[in-house]
Amino acid sequence: MAVTVATRWPRAASRHSSNRSEPDPGRLPYMARRRAILLAVLIMLGIPNVHAQTQDAAPAAQLKALLDEDLDATLRRNPIAATVRGVPGYNHLLPDLSLATLERERARERHALERLRALDAKALHGQDRISYALLVDKMELAVEAQQFTDADALVLTTLGGLHNVLPRAAQVTPFRTAEDYRDYIKRIRAAPKVAEDTIARLKPGMVSGWMSTKPVLDRIVAAIDAHLVENAEQSALMSPFAHMPEDIP
Repeated sequence: MAVTVATRWPRAASRHSSNRSEPDPGRLPYMARRRAILLAVLIMLGIPNVHAQTQDAAPAAQLKALLDEDLDATLRRNPIAATVRGVPGYNHLLPDLSLATLERERARERHALERLRALDAKALHGQDRISYALLVDKMELAVEAQQFTDADALVLTTLGGLHNVLPRAAQVTPFRTAEDYRDYIKRIRAAPKVAEDTIARLKPGMVSGWMSTKPVLDRIVAAIDAHLVENAEQSALMSPFAHMPEDIP
């Protein structure tokens, strides 16, 4: 009995192994066709999905570019705000009040509104749709306000102007490194240009009558006079240098 089992087992194993390793040659073309058809169907189903995702991504990318451009323009108009927010790259700047820059900004606003209106807003989702609506509203108001050019002369108010931009910079700038002090010096050196641009904006207002009220201007004059000192070291603008860290050369 033991001999019989021993002589038959290899033959049985051989038949079993042959059945698993040698598929029916007649089935090969059929199986290959099935796999090819299945692969083609999967590819066809996937292509519209990829295409739809690409189409949706395009408006989102366009919106992001517009938002980034608007943020940069906003911070360049008010670089002191950039310093307050801790945004790098603006700490050496003062507001550019020149009429040429004003016209360039107006052109940017008009172009931005055109690009927003051409954007497929229906393809946006979630927060992007909210950001889109807010930016459209902002640009529409900005473009509408461009017709009121007389208001360009209102560059001196109790809330802002040449009289408080540098004192504000001295208060909010983080003075930790030598570069911080160099940026602050660049801001001080830019003050004469801000003064010239302010005067250029005020002159048309003197003709049209669009000026801040006398009580406001009186307070502004007093604020400017406070910085007219005989010794520069007594100026409030020099206060950051009085506390310069010893490790800064």
